[in-house]
Amino acid sequence: MKFRSILIGLVSYAIFGSNFLVAGIESAIAQPAPVFRPLIDDIRRRLPPGLKMRLPASMPASPIRLYPFIESDGKVFKINIGIKSDCAASANSNSCTVGVLAVFAPTNSQNWPPHSNEISSINLNRGIRGYYLAKNGGRTIFWEQEGLRYAVAVAASAVSQQQLLDLVNSMITQPAIASNTKSG
Repeated sequence: MKFRSILIGLVSYAIFGSNFLVAGIESAIAQPAPVFRPLIDDIRRRLPPGLKMRLPASMPASPIRLYPFIESDGKVFKINIGIKSDCAASANSNSCTVGVLAVFAPTNSQNWPPHSNEISSINLNRGIRGYYLAKNGGRTIFWEQEGLRYAVAVAASAVSQQQLLDLVNSMITQPAIASNTKSG
């Protein structure tokens, strides 16, 4: 009887413990919105050393198919959201881009946090202070997380302020994607 109790306890512990282990492993793996999943390997290859990209777990519903594409100048890493399949190759990709997700390393703390009458401070997930700007037909939220600065900018006609806030909060809680290359 005592042996059976110990055996049941060990089996229960093994099952219960392995569920926590699996949950821990799964939570450390980014699960971005399906539109971004084909880009994950390319993000890891092209992300400049020292930067970590965050992607949202979901995107606001859209009747238009979205086409993400990457741009990087070595300092700023951007994932643009296009509304045409050839937007990345377009001579004027801004004409078919409805949003941008970006990460960059802070280079100057004098302009952080940003100051303007048009910028309002907002509370984001995990106690992070963010900044919201609505200007020139666009909406932008930017924030600092783990020593990096992030920004999401969208056409105001593409998403509401609440949808943008939900998207940003999703990015904040998702595990970051790091570069395959080593810095140094």
